[in-house]
Amino acid sequence: MDRFLDSFQERPTPQKVLIIVGVTALFLLVLAILYFVTTPPRSNTNQTQNSQIPQVTPIPIKTTNVPPSNKWKTENNPSYKIDYPPTWNRQVLQVISGGTLTSLTVPYSTAVEAFPRIDIQVTPTGTNITNQQRVVNLSPLNLASSKAKFKEQEAIKLTGILPFDFVVGDVQKKVNKTFLFFSANGKDYVVDYAYYQDDTADQSIQLLNQILNTFILQ
Repeated sequence: MDRFLDSFQERPTPQKVLIIVGVTALFLLVLAILYFVTTPPRSNTNQTQNSQIPQVTPIPIKTTNVPPSNKWKTENNPSYKIDYPPTWNRQVLQVISGGTLTSLTVPYSTAVEAFPRIDIQVTPTGTNITNQQRVVNLSPLNLASSKAKFKEQEAIKLTGILPFDFVVGDVQKKVNKTFLFFSANGKDYVVDYAYYQDDTADQSIQLLNQILNTFILQ
């Protein structure tokens, strides 16, 4: 933290402003996504909970058979376990409706650089919001929707480019984000991952797939 404050003080005023804008934007995004996935939508008598989700061909994700290093760390949640690189940051938050939200991100000097990343939320099934309602709440992001399978579980997949940019230094970058919604063992899961849509995208996709391939339900 002291290193970050020192480096921040040494930068010229325009760069400070860009960093503040970037950090603020990421903070607002995290708050917005937490709100979307944990808050039930307003009731609408003209809309049923069983409304069908349009089937859209998802963005293809490259797969890899390269196993993770045996030096990777393991997140051992009561509901799942997943391996991740030893240099990555880990944060666990408690969800208001019950359960946990675990964030795994690349190491970063400021919060604006926290991509690629994986977030895993687990809540008991039957709480005040369902996965179907979470999908509806995320509709303002205009992500493509499709049916998918994740670890042999039937899932709803949302994927696409977020409709706003992230400021990294003096560069504005697009972020590609995917959500997977599924239920298993009496729990609702939301697994989402994101990466910059730039010349590092292929490398990020490969690493994210390596991490997701280690995911095991417990």
